[in-house]
Amino acid sequence: MSLEVNRVVFVGEQDGFSERELIKRLIEYFKESQNHALSAFLVRVSYDKLSTQHVALAIRSEICDKTAIVSNASRIFSGLFGKHEHLDILFVSSEQEKDLRKVCKSFFG
Repeated sequence: MSLEVNRVVFVGEQDGFSERELIKRLIEYFKESQNHALSAFLVRVSYDKLSTQHVALAIRSEICDKTAIVSNASRIFSGLFGKHEHLDILFVSSEQEKDLRKVCKSFFG
């Protein structure tokens, strides 16, 4: 499902035992793939003016097959977490990446 929002607020890094395993598997995927992800973050976000926070995989890539990244990242995520959990996947600009780096460290790139 695709969702358009006017504003993404990067709140902070998402970290924990399960998240570290997810990151480990995502790093393996990014290293092996030809999708040229330049950087990736696991971050808590809120959208527009909503106070609810979500966990997102934020990726900056200039040349990539976004469909393949979404499909593979979703497969990796669902292999670790139950069906009741979800992961938002965002493709961010270089400007958004600057904002991201203020609250979260990159796990790839």
